[in-house]
Amino acid sequence: MKNKYIPVFLALAILFALPAVSVNAQTITIAKLGSAGINYPGDTISFSAEVSDPAYLHITNTLTGYRKLKIGYSSSNLYSPLVDVTATGNQYLEITFCNFGNVTDWSKIQIRPQGSTANPLSLAPYIIAAGAGGPSWKTITIPLSAFDPTINFKQLSFLELPYSAGAGSMDIGISRIAFTGGGTPFLWFGQGHTNNIQNGNGGSGEISALLVTPLPGSSTPGRIDFYVDNVLADSDIVQPYSFKWVTRSA
Repeated sequence: MKNKYIPVFLALAILFALPAVSVNAQTITIAKLGSAGINYPGDTISFSAEVSDPAYLHITNTLTGYRKLKIGYSSSNLYSPLVDVTATGNQYLEITFCNFGNVTDWSKIQIRPQGSTANPLSLAPYIIAAGAGGPSWKTITIPLSAFDPTINFKQLSFLELPYSAGAGSMDIGISRIAFTGGGTPFLWFGQGHTNNIQNGNGGSGEISALLVTPLPGSSTPGRIDFYVDNVLADSDIVQPYSFKWVTRSA
């Protein structure tokens, strides 16, 4: 039998919720190959997925005025070492948020790499573009070219995120911060690197932050749906969630 060549868009619809997160289904695309397709022998492709809760920074504030959270890359020093997040050609900054609160004034929330005050960048347009800001985990993507050109991404030790320019009350989570678009993503914070130093003590000019590490299995999905080209192919209710995609074309 000849190898088959099939364009495919595969996604997982994950039906579960983290604590305080919407119960709406969450979808993860694990392959989007377009005309490239999949070249494989035989009539069946087996897929398997395991789901675990992310560790995240739980960030809260109830005070007005200008306040900030500094998230370092190092585990012990906010100001050293200085790292190059663009060494492999990375051109974007990706941040995965969840809004646990009712209202967050994203127009007054900024990110300031290395505390730079040059043309501070508001998160609002990126939150809107990604459909983020609600009670589910969403990733925003910011081109590094959107930041002021004086910011040196080859020498970073901390990010001010969030920087509140009078945003007031917030109750949000951040589960991942990464620089992407090059040969190798640079993970600033997220799975595998969550011991970052940060100043989220709620002191003068600060925003409170606490690292939350959910217990294994504390939020197990009730069901995983597997979609192929946006058509439901199968479901599974037991981890590891799996299905076999059978195609009978000759």
